[in-house]
Amino acid sequence: MTSYARTLILTALINFGLGASAAIFSTQIEDPLRLLEEADRLAWIENRDKAGPLYERAERLFAQAGNERNTLAARIGKIQAGYQSQYLPDLAERLAEELEGPILRDDAQLRLRWLVTRAEVAMEIDPPAAQQVWEEVRKTAAELGHQAWEARAQGRLGYIAFFQGDIYKTQELMREALYAAQSLGDVGAQIWYLTSIGGGLGELELHDQSLKFVDEAFRLAEAHPDAGFPYRALAVKARSLGELKHRSEARKLLDKGLKELHALNRRLDESWCLTLSGRLSASEGNLRFAIAQLEAARKLCEEGGFHHTLAWSMFELARVYRDQGDLQKAEERARLALTAMRKVQDKYHLPQHLALLAELAARRGRFREADQLLEQAGDVTEAMLANVPSTFGKTSLIGTMSAIYVGHFVLAVEYLKDKRRAFEILERARGRAAADIIRSHPFRSRTSDERTKTLEKEISQLQTRLQFGDLSNRQVRDQLLDQLWRSKEQLNSIPEPRTPFQESTIHGRPVSVSELQKTLRPDEALLEYVLSEPASYCIVVTPEAFDMVILAGRRRIEALIDTYLSHVRSLTPGRELSQQLYRLLLRAPLAGRRKIKRLTIVPDGKLHLLPFDSLIDSGGQYALENHTFSVVPSATVYHLLNGSVDKARCRLPFLGVGGVPYGEQNAGTANPVSASILLRGISDLDFSRLPPLPGSQEEITAVSRIVGDGSVSLVGSNASKATFLSQDLSGFAVLHFAVHAVSDATFPDRSSLVLWRDPNSELDGLLQERDIRYLDLGADLVVLSACDTSVGRLQGQEGMISLVRAFFYAGARTVVASLWEASDAATKELMSNFYRHLMAGQEKAVALRKAKLDLMQKFGSDAPVFHWAGAVAYGEGNSPVRLPAQVRAQERRLLLRETPTRK
Repeated sequence: MTSYARTLILTALINFGLGASAAIFSTQIEDPLRLLEEADRLAWIENRDKAGPLYERAERLFAQAGNERNTLAARIGKIQAGYQSQYLPDLAERLAEELEGPILRDDAQLRLRWLVTRAEVAMEIDPPAAQQVWEEVRKTAAELGHQAWEARAQGRLGYIAFFQGDIYKTQELMREALYAAQSLGDVGAQIWYLTSIGGGLGELELHDQSLKFVDEAFRLAEAHPDAGFPYRALAVKARSLGELKHRSEARKLLDKGLKELHALNRRLDESWCLTLSGRLSASEGNLRFAIAQLEAARKLCEEGGFHHTLAWSMFELARVYRDQGDLQKAEERARLALTAMRKVQDKYHLPQHLALLAELAARRGRFREADQLLEQAGDVTEAMLANVPSTFGKTSLIGTMSAIYVGHFVLAVEYLKDKRRAFEILERARGRAAADIIRSHPFRSRTSDERTKTLEKEISQLQTRLQFGDLSNRQVRDQLLDQLWRSKEQLNSIPEPRTPFQESTIHGRPVSVSELQKTLRPDEALLEYVLSEPASYCIVVTPEAFDMVILAGRRRIEALIDTYLSHVRSLTPGRELSQQLYRLLLRAPLAGRRKIKRLTIVPDGKLHLLPFDSLIDSGGQYALENHTFSVVPSATVYHLLNGSVDKARCRLPFLGVGGVPYGEQNAGTANPVSASILLRGISDLDFSRLPPLPGSQEEITAVSRIVGDGSVSLVGSNASKATFLSQDLSGFAVLHFAVHAVSDATFPDRSSLVLWRDPNSELDGLLQERDIRYLDLGADLVVLSACDTSVGRLQGQEGMISLVRAFFYAGARTVVASLWEASDAATKELMSNFYRHLMAGQEKAVALRKAKLDLMQKFGSDAPVFHWAGAVAYGEGNSPVRLPAQVRAQERRLLLRETPTRK
């Protein structure tokens, strides 16, 4: 026997207090104590299918020997190993009756074993009761010095907290439990935690990230052959694969799981896989097979008393009947699901169940009932948002619950005929995280405890190796990326401070129409889009009017956007497509509003990727020629940005970062990329191939001269992350980055601006999303003169999660960023023009518009849209930059005259 195996057995013996020696186990040995030892070892690493028969034999032999105490120990183990094949409500009652016996009252070790079994059974049928029992497990384990069971109980409590809607508590408890499992070498617990975290990410529709965790669980199980097969991880993986459209792979996993689970009589896990199989079949359009699978899941759930899984399976079945057009059966199943959901008190899923019932009620003409149900769903969601530990978690939750808000919006518009209420419903969700952070700014960074500092240092070292190491071996590179992922996930699991973030969540309210109208300029309209089927909507707000315009359905609009953008990126004409989009999106909202020249856009879905100013009107002109555009996450965010001026904080006018000597630190490790047109972006984290950007230093120098005295330029080796962070960032009115950028839609917190790495600093050269959002800025304007800086992950009604959003979190009022790869030469020209107009006193969005018009005039009206339309003004764009008082207008005019115009 290996030393590792001996350690496992010894751990099991210590945990259960059996005190027997760890000898070589043989299935031929009829020693009940050895049988119990081996069963405990297998159960500890989640191999209960093999542990169950051993417990049963041990129970029989102990009973024959008259050993009442160990007979009970083996019987409890047998129940725990095979509880999935029993009717859980009856089993829970029998376990409760065991407490009356004197052995359990007097034997703390045996009582711990009994408590664990009782808690696991209650998890599926009565989570609040399970919570109480797991608390007792944790307390008893602590008294007995059983660290592993204390940690496991803490992890289970975190799991229950998720369904109770307390995501802050979930993250806190799961993080500590996972660290404990890793330090104790508890393989079974680690597999369980990885699977549970992956499942939670799947619930938040972060399926790419979910797969990372479950794949890690599979790797850990494969590295320990005695560990049980992770069927729950299989189910989580199949769900995420299905949602990511890898349906054939998901089907293979589910078919394997169903076959094996049925043979093992693991009915609870089988009901999970049946539910997922039905969900997958529905997504494939096979509604008949989906109904058969989900009805089979229902049968198993009712036979086993699996309340939680019954709620889930009936929710999925109700949706299938709805899609089939059988609204009566859909409502019957939805009510059955809600009854089960209320029984287990699952607050996390409750809003989705209420929303489904509301949709069915509305389809059957019961609009007031639907409104009440959706109001309840919104209230439950609001309560959960108060317990979300991070901005990322909040955006994910809003993204998951987006359908609830959109459904309520449509109900208010179409059936209740209450446009103002529809607007307020939408604004409760849209751009919510950004609004809450802006309310509570300045948002201070998390407390840097030793764990945080260690992880941040580890991440910096890994990223430095990825940036500047010789990584021609792809396998080595993948290993480093894997290590980086693990370290980042551990850091992400550390909750952010609860205040003032949670306080703003509780007390904040969306802007009203009348408040918004007071914010708008006389020549301004705010256009807020809602993409839906069969129709989409545009809310039009001007200082004098409030209207709702019906547009084409989401699928048509987004398909047209995809085609148009493919033309833009390939530098081919797409005028007809551009005109179609103008007719679909702008013609009706602007009809009869000739005095409107400023348009503030609140996009939805793929509208986040569309440069509205490139659309062509019926007269053949670009919208840019007649209107000034800016983009905001929501009307509420726009209102807050207009009221967030803090002139006293800005003491210096300008901080520019650029001219990073990308080709120098990686010289000799790889050949730099050469291209006829240099682009300020990269598609992978292979920093050894970053090309230099010769125009970026010229850009910083030119802009610094235009802005004038007090400007700070970090160029060359001074353009490092370490030097940037050492500045008094809250004191600058304008921040400007002319650098390479990385955009990561799968893991938004990896998106970054690529700066120089100071070899004398422990910091890497990546200014990442997670670094940016913890800054304390007073900037009136941030300019991201790099590629894809406004592109990120779409999170439903929360909007696009990108570097732009991170700078809003940090305190910026306006951010200029790019929708696609930016040409180095064209960007330099655009930015010089932009700042000349800006320093002449033009409003920020107007200055950008005029800079684009300058490019069009220089290169002709047929110049590709790609070269000028990608730059977008986000946030409050209708005011000039508020520079410190010492930068006088007379000096700026003098500098403008001295700056030569580029021909």
